Amino acid sequence: MKTHPLMLATILMAALGLALPTAIIADEDGRKLIKTPAPTKEATLKFYAAHAKQVLPIFDTVREFEGDEAYDIVLEEAAERILEYEQIKREDGEEMADLFFEEVRLGMEIHALVFKYHEIDEDEDEQGETMEALREKLAEQLQHALKTSKAELEWLNEEAAALEEEIEELSSNTEEAVEEELEELLFGEDEEEDEESGEDE
Repeated sequence: MKTHPLMLATILMAALGLALPTAIIADEDGRKLIKTPAPTKEATLKFYAAHAKQVLPIFDTVREFEGDEAYDIVLEEAAERILEYEQIKREDGEEMADLFFEEVRLGMEIHALVFKYHEIDEDEDEQGETMEALREKLAEQLQHALKTSKAELEWLNEEAAALEEEIEELSSNTEEAVEEELEELLFGEDEEEDEESGEDE
């Protein structure tokens, strides 16, 4: 197999960077990923062993052919995906987080196979086997995309149902809503100050 410095590492970095949080869809609250310390190298490998063990040999290949520096760079990027997974799990649930991380895994496997295909251009038999493996992974990725889209549609339907309920409630209580808003605008600050002074006493 031919080797090129940092080439596989660079391809994996691109694959990891393409994995976007699944369930964060144009959030009107403008929420962002919470900045927390990234997992250690050991914790990162342990997490991938539990959630995407198929990519561990890819990490090993980077280390073997491209050195410790490239290996560490890839693991740092892989650790960032763990932070995103945990964030999605907190805010959207484990199902959406698992869908996101499945896309991470598939992206890395597909990019590694593309790299391998071009590296073995002198072995037609192995190229054929690699192409078939790549075809299977692409089919798996398509099924995953369909599953993700269905999950996102269910999430959107739940949001739409909640919005419809809010619209119906406002429509049937317009006068009350206006009075509450008026009172808040005119006297809201005074009420907050009274509450604070009461607490001080």
